[in-house]
Amino acid sequence: MNNQQESQAFERNWSAYYKAVEGRPPRETLLKALARLDTFPTDAPRFAVDLGCGDGRDTVELLRRGWRVLGIDGAQEAIARH
Repeated sequence: MNNQQESQAFERNWSAYYKAVEGRPPRETLLKALARLDTFPTDAPRFAVDLGCGDGRDTVELLRRGWRVLGIDGAQEAIARH
């Protein structure tokens, strides 16, 4: 399999995954981490980098809570969904 074929297979697999998880709530692990961080109040802005952000289900929750977030994903379709 050459690089172009690998890239196309990757895109197909992730496209199916994003369709399957579309509309799901933020991950429970994120919510638990945020609850723990909330026990340390701060007036300073909070920053996060969401690597492999997909369609942004966790990114959106961070933004909703006032975080500044950089979302990065290797699948162009994932970013384009929002």
